[in-house]
Amino acid sequence: QDSSPVAISVPLAVQRTQLCRRRGHTRTNKGSTDKGCTIAAPTRAAPLYIDRLRKMLATPRVRKTDVDAIVFEAESRRVQQAASTATKLGAIKGVFVPTLQNIMGIILFVRVPFIVGQAGILEGLGIIWLSCATALLTAVSMSAVATNGRPKSGGCYAMVKNSLGAQFGGVTGALLFLSNTFGVAMYVLGCVEVLQLSFPATFGDLPMRVLGAIILTGLSVIVLVGVEYVARFAVLFLFGVLLAVAAIWAGVIVHSVGDGKPNQGIVGVSGDNMRKNLMSEYREKAGVEWSFKACLALFFPAVTDPLAGSNLSGDLKDPQASIPPGTIAAVVVTTIVFSIQVVVVSGSVERDALIEFPLDDFPRVPRFVVKDLAWPHEMIVVIGVLLSTLGAGLQSLAGAPRLLAALGKDDLVPILRHFAPSDGAEPRKAILFCASLSMCLVMVGDLNAVAPFITLWFLTCYAIINIACAYLGYEKHPSFRPTYRLFKWQVSLLGTGLCVFIMFYTQPLSALGALAAAGLLYKYIETQPGASTNTAQGESELPIFEREPESPQQSCGSDSETETMCVSPAHRQGPADWRSGSRFKTARTAMLALEEGDLQFKYWRPFVLFLCAIDGDANYVRQRGMLDALAQLVRRGKGLALVNGVVVDEVAEHSLRKARKARRRLRSLLRDRGVQGFADVVVAPSREEGRKLLL
Repeated sequence: QDSSPVAISVPLAVQRTQLCRRRGHTRTNKGSTDKGCTIAAPTRAAPLYIDRLRKMLATPRVRKTDVDAIVFEAESRRVQQAASTATKLGAIKGVFVPTLQNIMGIILFVRVPFIVGQAGILEGLGIIWLSCATALLTAVSMSAVATNGRPKSGGCYAMVKNSLGAQFGGVTGALLFLSNTFGVAMYVLGCVEVLQLSFPATFGDLPMRVLGAIILTGLSVIVLVGVEYVARFAVLFLFGVLLAVAAIWAGVIVHSVGDGKPNQGIVGVSGDNMRKNLMSEYREKAGVEWSFKACLALFFPAVTDPLAGSNLSGDLKDPQASIPPGTIAAVVVTTIVFSIQVVVVSGSVERDALIEFPLDDFPRVPRFVVKDLAWPHEMIVVIGVLLSTLGAGLQSLAGAPRLLAALGKDDLVPILRHFAPSDGAEPRKAILFCASLSMCLVMVGDLNAVAPFITLWFLTCYAIINIACAYLGYEKHPSFRPTYRLFKWQVSLLGTGLCVFIMFYTQPLSALGALAAAGLLYKYIETQPGASTNTAQGESELPIFEREPESPQQSCGSDSETETMCVSPAHRQGPADWRSGSRFKTARTAMLALEEGDLQFKYWRPFVLFLCAIDGDANYVRQRGMLDALAQLVRRGKGLALVNGVVVDEVAEHSLRKARKARRRLRSLLRDRGVQGFADVVVAPSREEGRKLLL
């Protein structure tokens, strides 16, 4: 008998009368409808195959109450963001000021005159421009990272991890931690030098290590008690630095117009003195044979923190719009200031005064010559330099423990998980560890010995950031799409070349060791479980709708093998890294290059399809010797194995979860047995239909 539907013509009036009767209304003979009976157009029944597809797919639906809750939450979040944006920082106070403060530090006032006295004006400018060019190119790469999605809080480490992957993020975070820890020691030793050179009667009798330990202890107490005040006084610290620079330049003008201080080697700007100081004249001082590379290694820590503005990414109104212009403007301004400082100081001070070591008790501390240049009073420079060193030391001592705590919290290096604080708590363990490590470096007692290591760590970190941006930009990786218009992969590649050149030119053996240590740390992080859950990702600006879990134990991102149909960035994360795009591109190119002749018997390789059995608990049914034989055949024949199974069930949500569970277990089994190939499990009503589908 034919079971196809039959179309029956029914008068429209009869349909309306029947509909009204079902609703409890009556219809008059005149064809008018009683009040309150609203007749809707009759809906056509869905075809039979549509109903079957709906039952098979079991598409999760979002209830109206869930939609209302999501909309309400989104509106509340917008109101909170609008209220918090009013108190957040802009490009000037949030990026430009901290970057400028970190670059214009102790090296500008204490070491630049000595470097110019050794290298001369031309080579001194070359050292400054080479160092600042490296910092500027790295700032461009970091701007690309900052504009690749919406930066979250966490600073440079978090942005690199989210944009370039957990491996690059972990290595960068570790290098930045070492750099900031060494930087604390450098700033403390610089403060000690300024105190002993400016107040020899008060601090001259104190050993440098003892005075440094006292200063570092005071900074540690401030960070432990009131770290929130460090950022608030950043503008005050920068104002002291700018006032000191202005006093030095004003003193140069005054001494040039007047008679100067000939007995102290200050003669004012003159053409004759500039000609004498134009070329280099390297001399042995403090037991060191000075040269261009030695001066470069000593100066480079001055420009080693153009990423300071990125550390406040969570406190910025618009990080994408603030980090690039604020960072690059700070690097450009400091380049101009350093260049002017070289010219005016070398043009107004004799060479012997620039490279003089006046204290017999501290033979490795050069003269604080800019203090004698200052006008109207030398204490302006002294106070400005002290504010600069203490402010930069506080920022480094506050930033390094947070990097260590973030590494421990992300579980990229398991040994560091002990430094991860609880939610909302201060990383006190990390602060004490960083202070102890910095104390060991202060005990070295020589700023010239600590500064080259800062150069090494920062250059390694910059090289990694630059080469990662250059590679991802060249490959046009889908997850790396920065909106910064000045970014080109060639710029990042040039920055990488400069970093590697300076590293191997100044300290070849140490550079090789630093790169080897960074490579080993990268491979170590790659093997950790935290690396697969902290993959490179971009933050979507679209709302995310999640389905309610079937049970209270199931939730998005659950570690159990029973998955839920959740749609969220964390659920989509996997073990992919920055090389996934290159692997896909290589495989695609090779597949497209295959021709019909490549599959002839002379070039035959075993491609084996193994249809295995899957039980009701999503486990592989053991078949004695099959996997071992398959492994030998594929491995020796350089072939490929396809191990597939069938879950006999109707296509529904529970069967799809079972198939995913069986697929994971089967892939793990293949890895353990050494079978080179792929594993897959499908759902079908019968084993025969499933095998037909697989074939």
